[in-house]
Amino acid sequence: MFDARQLARRGISEAALPASSIVRFREASLWTLYRWPLIGGLSVVALETALIAGLLVERRRRRVAQQALGARLRFEHLLADLTATFARVRPAEVEPAIDQALSRLIDVLDVDRAALAEFTSDGRSIRLTHRQRRPGLAPISPSIPMEQYPWTVARMLRGESVTFASVDDLPAEAELDRQMFRLIGTCSFASVPLRAAGVIVGALRVATTRAERAWSAEFLQQLEFLSEIFGNALASRRAEANRREQEERFRTIADAAPVMI
Repeated sequence: MFDARQLARRGISEAALPASSIVRFREASLWTLYRWPLIGGLSVVALETALIAGLLVERRRRRVAQQALGARLRFEHLLADLTATFARVRPAEVEPAIDQALSRLIDVLDVDRAALAEFTSDGRSIRLTHRQRRPGLAPISPSIPMEQYPWTVARMLRGESVTFASVDDLPAEAELDRQMFRLIGTCSFASVPLRAAGVIVGALRVATTRAERAWSAEFLQQLEFLSEIFGNALASRRAEANRREQEERFRTIADAAPVMI
């Protein structure tokens, strides 16, 4: 028989004792003395931790939902304002109205660049006829030749939407496009067809330069709504320009006709 207190004082491990040894006077550990109170306390702490974690997760979900609702309401307000604005704007005022609308679009949709791209007459390139950007960003060329962005321009000419959250998401055949997008600092890009009087005339395009962004289906639908408004405005402007051109032509023909006496 051994005294556990003496073993501890002399630094002798119980493992060194003979197998048949009996050790007496061991000091009870906290776990032995207070096992059930400790289990109860730890259970309460674990339950409170789980509740706090659940509350934090719920709070985050609610905050995300509120932010999404706020963004949706801001867009609906923008859509209503633009619909009313372009319904009463005169054809001669369409150009500045589009520029102002693109500036508002940048703030509401939280993008860094926004532009209307229209096809050139030869159908081999696209020109940014209206473009806006956040303060501090360098302007980009309004002309987009096919040879610089062959993959992107080809799809725009076919009336397809073009989107990527990262330039690395572009396919291998779009390597030249990838290099050009990186050159102008584009992180993410989204483009939807622009139709005037039912004819595809270009695209409404937005981009981010501060950070990459994944474009949701709801966001692309919002772009399509805005593209429809801009397309109707362009169709109205073109119809007015054609009307004036015809009037001028008839006036010229009338002035050149001989006067019958």
